[in-house]
Amino acid sequence: MRFTRPAFVLCLALGAAACGSDRDIQSAAFASLGQLFTPKQAPAPVTDAQILEALQINAKPLILVEFEERNNAQGLLAQVETNGAYYTFGNQSRNVIVLRDGMITATRGLGGDLMSVEEDALLSLIHGRRAGQASYVQRFLLPEAVTQELDFQCAARPVGSKRVTRGLVNEEATTVKVDCYGKDTETDAQIEFTNSYAVSSSGVILSARQWVGSYLGHIETQYLRR
Repeated sequence: MRFTRPAFVLCLALGAAACGSDRDIQSAAFASLGQLFTPKQAPAPVTDAQILEALQINAKPLILVEFEERNNAQGLLAQVETNGAYYTFGNQSRNVIVLRDGMITATRGLGGDLMSVEEDALLSLIHGRRAGQASYVQRFLLPEAVTQELDFQCAARPVGSKRVTRGLVNEEATTVKVDCYGKDTETDAQIEFTNSYAVSSSGVILSARQWVGSYLGHIETQYLRR
């Protein structure tokens, strides 16, 4: 049982100077994602000008994220730490998404967070752009400090190709669809979701639509710089 610990939490404890420049912190492009979840009004999308600004002030890998079930709220996260194959993206507001080859393996600071996953079998199919069946596990921390583990059986299949172009990314990719089925261990209700991954020839997920729990729903991610 593997638990992914976002190293960004440690970076935050060291203070702003450890994580980036003052310009990085003050940039509107890296605003708190939590502020985007307000239901009072539809959030403004991230603009090309904000993306350009973010690319100019931060030389590290950068992703655009969109929360489908939160009025399509968008935000930018920069890579702040690596731990082997796991890459932690975040901002100074403690909003964190951890990626492995572009697959979300954990979140922090977003509410209803995904604590960890067991992704090896499924990621192998996605990485290789192959059809097949694989198990997949997600873990969430419930309010009572109890870890909920959801077990899924997933079917992956390549469905075509597309070109991923935004920011400094411009690559051809294979689209891999993944249908997953499982059961909510709290309510005994069936859970079904479909994810979509645009995978480069090197096996990196350049953009994706991924389900990360009943609270956050589907999160779309796209690399703007790798």
